[in-house]
Amino acid sequence: MFIDREEIVSYSNYSDELENLSIEKLEEYENRADSYITVITNKDYSNTNSKIIQQALRTATWRLVDYFFYFDNEGVEDKKKRYAGVKSENIGDYSYTKQDQTSDDIGMGVTGDKELDEIIKSLTVEPRAPLMFHTSNHSKKSRWS
Repeated sequence: MFIDREEIVSYSNYSDELENLSIEKLEEYENRADSYITVITNKDYSNTNSKIIQQALRTATWRLVDYFFYFDNEGVEDKKKRYAGVKSENIGDYSYTKQDQTSDDIGMGVTGDKELDEIIKSLTVEPRAPLMFHTSNHSKKSRWS
C-alpha cells in the first residue's frame, strides 16, 4: 500500500462516503488501486525509496480509489446514459456522427482523469524486447568486405 487509509479519506472527493465504508470494503478499493498501478506501470513499486515516486504513488492511489468508487456507485441509469451517448447530431448544415469505439480506440490505462493518467504514464516502465541478434568477436573482418 502506498498511502494510509486516513490520507485516502481526507484527500478524496468522496470522503464522507468512504468514511462510512467498512474496513474490508475500503481495503478492497486500496488493493484494486495498488494492483492497477502495478499492472499498468509494469513495475512493482512496493520497495521504492524515491520520495518523488512515493508522492506520485500516493496521489495515484487516492485518485484511483475515487475513480473506482465513482464507477462502482454510479446509478444504472447514469451508466446507460454515459455509455449510450449521442450517436448523431444535426445543427443546420453541420452534421456529426459518432463511430463506435473499440477497445483499441480507448487504450489501456486511460481513466479520463488527465492528472491521474499523466502520473501513471510517468511511472510506466516500457517492456523491453529481447535482443534479436547477438554478435561476438567484433575484431574479425567481415567476409563480405
